[in-house]
Amino acid sequence: SEEMYLSAMEIYRRLAAVNPQVYEPGLATTQNNLGSLYRDTQRYEDSEKMYLSAVEIYQRLSVANPQVYEPDLARTQNNLGLLYSDTRRYGDSEKIYLSALEVYQRLSVANPQIYEPGLAMTQNNLGLLYKDTRRYEDSEEMYLSAVEIYQRLTIANPQVYEPYLARTQDNLGTLYDNTQRYKDSEKMYLSAMEIYRRLAAANPQVYEPDLAGTQNDLGILYSDTRRYEESEEMYLSAVEIYRRLAAANPQVYEPDLARTQYNLGCLYSDTQRYKDSEKMYLSAMEIYRRLAAANPQVYEPDLAGTQNNLGNLYRDTQRY
Repeated sequence: SEEMYLSAMEIYRRLAAVNPQVYEPGLATTQNNLGSLYRDTQRYEDSEKMYLSAVEIYQRLSVANPQVYEPDLARTQNNLGLLYSDTRRYGDSEKIYLSALEVYQRLSVANPQIYEPGLAMTQNNLGLLYKDTRRYEDSEEMYLSAVEIYQRLTIANPQVYEPYLARTQDNLGTLYDNTQRYKDSEKMYLSAMEIYRRLAAANPQVYEPDLAGTQNDLGILYSDTRRYEESEEMYLSAVEIYRRLAAANPQVYEPDLARTQYNLGCLYSDTQRYKDSEKMYLSAMEIYRRLAAANPQVYEPDLAGTQNNLGNLYRDTQRY
């Protein structure tokens, strides 16, 4: 993928030097795509460089032709907001999301059919950011607005918009769990899981990761409300999916596997199944150690959290 993007970018750069009006849009699109590739593979500095270059081009083009290039600008700003959120640069993330939101809100007034999906996507991402920074009322407002849009869009086109609806419901479920609105949380998770189960039956390669993510989140909810058997059932199902996916693509799915194993370790510790707990923690720790060696900024906190819990387990079982 990188090889193809870099080759395309080199061509567009050469052409844009001679005829920027025609070829700069193609250059910016390729840079945006390459930025997303680098973000997906955790090459965050390279990703930011690509996104910022694309944003600079689209901002220039939008001055002369906003009708054509503002949607591309908003899309790239949204992607840059995701990158900043992933790397915990929350102030930068909010600023860039709000800029994209303003563009999509304006465009959606004139053409809701085309631009409401982009608006809902940015609201969902902004809801995530506000949840992560404990601005819970702002987060709920963003999520509910996105859910309302996706529910409307799903009626007309379920094949396209049900995955987005499920993702936002899952995120809203997490917000409600964090704020101890457990019934509301379960309702959101179960609705998302029902959608993902249906989608995964037809297309497991695409939707099983989402199904496992929602099962993990539902496992957390059931653990928080002391429904331990249901929690274990959700976690084990998610672990089984992630193990399969990580065998084929460890770079993408090992972090999810480690996270779910950690959660299962916490459940087993809470229910005094110490051997099972230790097994889960050790497996998660082994993954996090590997990931932290390559990317300490992202994974050292997870490694430390797992080590801390394992220390508590050994203390509780008098393995001083």
